[in-house]
Amino acid sequence: MNKAITVSVVAILAISAGTAFADGMIVPTGEDLRVRGTWAVKYHHVKMMVRDQVASVSIEQEFYNTSNRPIEVEYMFPVPPGAAIDSMTMIVDGKEFSGKLLPADQARKIYEDIVRRKKDPALLEYVGFGLYRTSAFPLTPGKPVQVIVHYNHVCKKDHDLVEVFYPLNTEKFSAKEIDEVSVTVDIKSQADITAVYSSSHDLKIDRQDERQVVASYQVKKGHP
Repeated sequence: MNKAITVSVVAILAISAGTAFADGMIVPTGEDLRVRGTWAVKYHHVKMMVRDQVASVSIEQEFYNTSNRPIEVEYMFPVPPGAAIDSMTMIVDGKEFSGKLLPADQARKIYEDIVRRKKDPALLEYVGFGLYRTSAFPLTPGKPVQVIVHYNHVCKKDHDLVEVFYPLNTEKFSAKEIDEVSVTVDIKSQADITAVYSSSHDLKIDRQDERQVVASYQVKKGHP
């Protein structure tokens, strides 16, 4: 996936393409394994609450091993500039793993090192982002890994337009099509929301009243 969902609030609400943010991915630690090819995303569920200019984002992902042998991996979440991660929960075979938040200067070295070792220059698009990184853990065939991330972000505002980007981006590293992607954006504003649109995705719009709109997007067995 290489498109992001963008939401704009206040007088206008828009959802369009972009690459401003990123979601989490698996990176094998073995020198013989590239970033892509041995793992896939089962589902990717996103719930966003936008209150005027502040977005609260909750993400649930499930990853699984597509190879025929156990591999050691790390989970990495490129942190959008200005975003603040509240929590991250990773469950591996019933056990919870913690992670560490790294600033953009340290993260840059890690992205560049992975590109050097794995020969995958696509990771360079996250240079300038911070990084939430877990310690290494086993990804065993038949034992999926669930990850839950929550972060807050102050959205970009241009007059009456407030843009909220969310990426459907790092699943481009997935070895198989994702089973399901769903994004739900609950927007509430102190001013009337006069329009809701997307330049890149077909949205279902549920208008609660003049100042609250719920926009949603869902796709199964595909590449959003």
